[in-house]
Amino acid sequence: MISIAAGITNSPLFFWQTVSISALVIHLFSQRLTLYWRKSDLTAIFLIGLQTLYISKELIPNSLRNQALDLSIAVSKTEYFPESVLGVTLFPYIILFVFIATWLYRRQKLQLALYTEYLTLLLGIVLTCLSLSNPTWRSLNLLLSTLTFFYPYFRLRCASSPAS
Repeated sequence: MISIAAGITNSPLFFWQTVSISALVIHLFSQRLTLYWRKSDLTAIFLIGLQTLYISKELIPNSLRNQALDLSIAVSKTEYFPESVLGVTLFPYIILFVFIATWLYRRQKLQLALYTEYLTLLLGIVLTCLSLSNPTWRSLNLLLSTLTFFYPYFRLRCASSPAS
């Protein structure tokens, strides 16, 4: 009953509860992932993580959010489509999943690692599309994308080169 009342009134309690439950569910699916190695568990972790990031923004005080938005407008020198900053601010999530793919490759779960890379690529494309309307965020997003997507290439190249 408290949770319903907190959700209706947009209380921070509701968002803390939601983030906590999401963290528990991610933990549950990560244990299932290491036990059964299913794509469905990995997809659940990926989507619930995105949902948790989306909900977590409500935990940031409004004054700090407004200051960050004002700073992003000042940096990009445009006021239209402020969502384009998401193309850069959500980028650490892509980096996290690149590291998860690397971890899966080390565990010899090649199909699951490749699937993780596809999920990461899809999110990267979505974030790039979000940032296309703003030249500043588009440039930063493309730079980060280039650096991030070359990481698997260099990882594979170093792993396949003969040891001296």
